[in-house]
Amino acid sequence: MSILSQRIFLWTALVLLLVLAACQASPAANQRSSTADQSYPPITLHDEADRYEFNTPERMCSALLVAEVTHITHGKSRWNTPDGLRPHISAVAPHASIAQTIVEQGYRIYTPVQFGMMKIFKDHRQQETEAFMTLGGQVQQDQYWLDPFPQLRDGDHYVIVFSPTIQPGQGKVETWLLVYNAFPVDAQGIVTLQQAGSPNEPGPGKPQPAVTISLDNLQQQLAGCR
Repeated sequence: MSILSQRIFLWTALVLLLVLAACQASPAANQRSSTADQSYPPITLHDEADRYEFNTPERMCSALLVAEVTHITHGKSRWNTPDGLRPHISAVAPHASIAQTIVEQGYRIYTPVQFGMMKIFKDHRQQETEAFMTLGGQVQQDQYWLDPFPQLRDGDHYVIVFSPTIQPGQGKVETWLLVYNAFPVDAQGIVTLQQAGSPNEPGPGKPQPAVTISLDNLQQQLAGCR
């Protein structure tokens, strides 16, 4: 065998050894990556928000969308990510939890809702609505809830005030609208804007009274908004 042939043979053998070593190491590396992605503990967030309430006709005048809805159905809860799954967080600030970091970056769990009947009372939208959402839900092992954002019940009747949702990196958007306030409507068409306080509540003074309005009156007042 010539010197040139020997060199070609040795070079080919070296390349084959490197390829075999890479093939053997690849599954282990992939396993480590997969294990790392699955190492996050379940996220369970249940918090309260101090917020503005659209609980009078005057306040509703400035809302993005106000509508009467019935025949509610729920879809599958999802994170506000492209695939609906928990976002991958590669870096967490010192002394912060994964859950805290996810929320600070604008990630939320939403549950889509659809309405068999929707009668619009006030509409200030500038974009087409792709979906209506309630804030909160469960995706696999993760849960996210924020009071007092309402959860709707199938078969109930509401007047709903909608607001923009939060999307990571975009802030508030109108493509998904959030159920911000949900006021129940009874069989006589009376809307309860404020529930009566319990007489068993501690402290002095009388419990807060219920505040109600008829659907017709509410619609008329919203039609007169300036």
